[in-house]
Amino acid sequence: MIINTCLERAPAIILIEPREAGNIGSTARAMMNFGMTDLRLVRPKTHWLETFTRQMASGANEILNGARVYETTEEAISDLNIIYATASKKRDMIKPLLTPRSAAQEMKSLTQQGARIGLLFGTEPSGLENEDVMRASALISIPTSEDFDSLNLSQAVLLIAYEFFQTHLPDSFVEVSLSGKRSSFATQMEVEGFLKHLEEELDIANFWRVSEKKPDMLQNVRNIFNRIQLTQQETQTLRGILKALVYHRWGIFSQKNKTSS
Repeated sequence: MIINTCLERAPAIILIEPREAGNIGSTARAMMNFGMTDLRLVRPKTHWLETFTRQMASGANEILNGARVYETTEEAISDLNIIYATASKKRDMIKPLLTPRSAAQEMKSLTQQGARIGLLFGTEPSGLENEDVMRASALISIPTSEDFDSLNLSQAVLLIAYEFFQTHLPDSFVEVSLSGKRSSFATQMEVEGFLKHLEEELDIANFWRVSEKKPDMLQNVRNIFNRIQLTQQETQTLRGILKALVYHRWGIFSQKNKTSS
C-alpha cells in the first residue's frame, strides 16, 4: 500500500561517523519510504556522496542533497528538543529502554506537543559512544533472534522509521488529548547551556572533591536532566535557581567579610 505522506515534525535521523557510503544511501531510501526528510551526518567518511551512495538510495536524492554535515554531535542536535539513542548493547546508565513500537508512540505524542526529536545511530562496527548516549532521554533497542542479532545500520533506521510511520495511519491512529498549559520543549542548546552553567558552579563549589571521579559523576548529573525532557520554561527556571544560589552565597560571604573587618 502506497501512501503519499511526508510526515510533519518527523524525527531527524542522525548518523554518527557512518563509514559506508552504501549505508548512507540505504538510510536515505528508508527515510523516504516512511516520510522522513531530515538526515544529519556527524563526521562521515570523506567524499561520502559518491555514485554508490546514490545507487543505494535508489532515487531518494532529495534526502541526500538536503543532508547536513556536522563535526560534533552537539552541533547536530543543538536545535532539537528530545533525543533518542539506538542501543545494541547494555549501557551502565539508568535510562528508559524502549522497543521501536513503544518509542514510536511516545515520539508521536511528543511531536503533537511541539517537540522536535532526533534519533541517534552509531557507527557500523561499534555503535554509539557513551558520550553520545548520555545526551539521550531514552534508548531504543530492536528485539532480534537470540541466534543472530546483527542488523545493518540502514535496517535499524528502516525499522524505527516504519514504526513511527505506522502511528500516523488511520488504523493505528490514536487521538491524544492535551491538558494543562502547553510549553515548548527546550532545545539541546538550551539544555547544554544549563548543564555547562551547572558544571561551572559545581567546580567552584568543589562539589566533585575527588577530581578522578568527576567524569562519572558529571555523566550521572547529565543523565538526570536529559531523562526529564525539560521545557524552555523549566530550563530558564533552573538557571534562575543557580543564579539565586550563587548570589546568596556571595552575599553571605560579603557580609561575613564586612563583619570581620
